[in-house]
Amino acid sequence: VTTVLNRTCNDLDWRRNIRGIWISHAHLDHYGGLPSLIRAISSANTEEMSFDRNGGDDAKRRRLATSQRQNVPWVMAPPKVLQYLDILLGCKYGKPILNGCQQQLFVPLLHLGPSPPPGPWSHFQNIKVYHNCCPSYGLLLRLQDSASWLCFSGDTRPCSSLVSTCRRQIPPHEDLLLIHEATFEDTDQDQAQKKKHSTVSEAISVASQIEASRVLLTHFSQRYLSISKEHVENRGSITNKRGKAVPAVGFAMDGLRFNF
Repeated sequence: VTTVLNRTCNDLDWRRNIRGIWISHAHLDHYGGLPSLIRAISSANTEEMSFDRNGGDDAKRRRLATSQRQNVPWVMAPPKVLQYLDILLGCKYGKPILNGCQQQLFVPLLHLGPSPPPGPWSHFQNIKVYHNCCPSYGLLLRLQDSASWLCFSGDTRPCSSLVSTCRRQIPPHEDLLLIHEATFEDTDQDQAQKKKHSTVSEAISVASQIEASRVLLTHFSQRYLSISKEHVENRGSITNKRGKAVPAVGFAMDGLRFNF
């Protein structure tokens, strides 16, 4: 993950600007790169804290200013993932227990915690979804001072709880971007059901049911050299329950950036 961020997001100074990390479930392909990511963020903090100990008042002022902008990201994840981070980073609840280090590396949070993590949202809701890993979650959030919503499916079969939550929480006039997994092509429906993933058409159907204005498909199986766009190009013949056309469809890739 750090390789992709270095290649695509260096202009954003990502090591100093990542404020939170959300992990849907405890499958290693979703969290295996977390330790290196946390180390990279921590190293940026360490670089900023380095100073000339004989630098006098100016050095003290710089150290104070730097300490006030330390970036300690929160990590919301299943307990297994948080324990994995603690073990590999030599931490207890995100704080190092070796080498006398006092700097918190990350703030551990659970999906079912009492309050949402800090961030620029007025609504933050974890939604249990249907996958072969328990627990597994999707996410629904609304930006502050905005009529824009984001729903992320996580890994799941088409999920009634995701649909019902979106329909219940999002007013009809507000905009929704759905990011939905589409692991399998439609021809591999049996594999999708067996492994509790979604096909491309199923993901588009979920977007129609929750009346998303846009859907970004992701998590494609590596067995495919490309994803067929046939059912996307023919989506005009599909309508949702209110007779509206299926939303605009996009295909995600590693390192994709977009303004929300």
